[in-house]
Amino acid sequence: MRVLDNPLTAFNLRVLCTLIEEGNVTNAARRLNLSQPATSLILKQLRDIFRDELLVRSGGRMVPTDHAQALYRTAQHVLSELNELILRPEEFEPQTLDQTMTIGVAETVSPGLLGTVLRQASLQAPAARFVLQRLPADFDLEGAMANGAVDVAIGHWLQMPVGLKRTILAEEEVVWLVDCNHRFAHSSPSLEDLSGARHLMAPGGSAWLPSVLETAAGLQRTARDQRIVLCDYLMAPHLLPGTDLVLTAGYGFATHHAGLLPLSVIKCPFPYPRSQLTMAWHERTDHSLAQKWVRGLLSAMPLYGVAPGSEQMRATA
Repeated sequence: MRVLDNPLTAFNLRVLCTLIEEGNVTNAARRLNLSQPATSLILKQLRDIFRDELLVRSGGRMVPTDHAQALYRTAQHVLSELNELILRPEEFEPQTLDQTMTIGVAETVSPGLLGTVLRQASLQAPAARFVLQRLPADFDLEGAMANGAVDVAIGHWLQMPVGLKRTILAEEEVVWLVDCNHRFAHSSPSLEDLSGARHLMAPGGSAWLPSVLETAAGLQRTARDQRIVLCDYLMAPHLLPGTDLVLTAGYGFATHHAGLLPLSVIKCPFPYPRSQLTMAWHERTDHSLAQKWVRGLLSAMPLYGVAPGSEQMRATA
């Protein structure tokens, strides 16, 4: 097919995305302000163009085929690029934003940190959709951002991929989280006490952020107790009550969970490296007005996790 013969338009790409998101022709038609027959006709045209069913029935709804899922990601990117062609910064209105934004959240960041951001986003852009993507330690962040699977991410990274842009949102203290009746909660631990404690670990912990910070502080526990190993960092606070276990965490993560569970936050009694909370995004979305808006919301979120006296940083690295 020659480019000039291509029957695709921005409108039918938008219809395709809406159908995939709703999984129902009637609901999609309502969102698009179209009649159901007109929406069904466009779906038929799209099936002819792509030579694929795109949506198939499963129970009471329609689910996208593998080809449709791949088309959806590309269509979202194309629609975003088309918006940039006709919008100037002074004309951008979040109220008109009708696309999905995926925010990657590293497992060392408390999800509660994003509550205010999502509330503000819903008020300013009621038609936009937000997906929170968990980012485990071995997640290919650069690859996900390059193909549009993740738009922006926040987390504590030891080494940021060279191809990503980033801003340091804050530097926060690293602390320990323990049961409220733990001996450390009543008597400040020494370096020797911490070295001999039972610490929750990640598999192969040497490359795990808390483990690296512990090593930098001189906690060289070569004889670690490895009977309890974590595969999910967010699970960790729930394993602490009623035990003598110790979890290394950022101040924000620790204080958030100490407010929900019978836990105590133990501040470091000796010099200890700080942890940087960083926001990252890909070069391809650097000038996107919608992406800039989302990054602005994240940059302005209340950083309850920054300990008193910690320096908040808003400078682009």
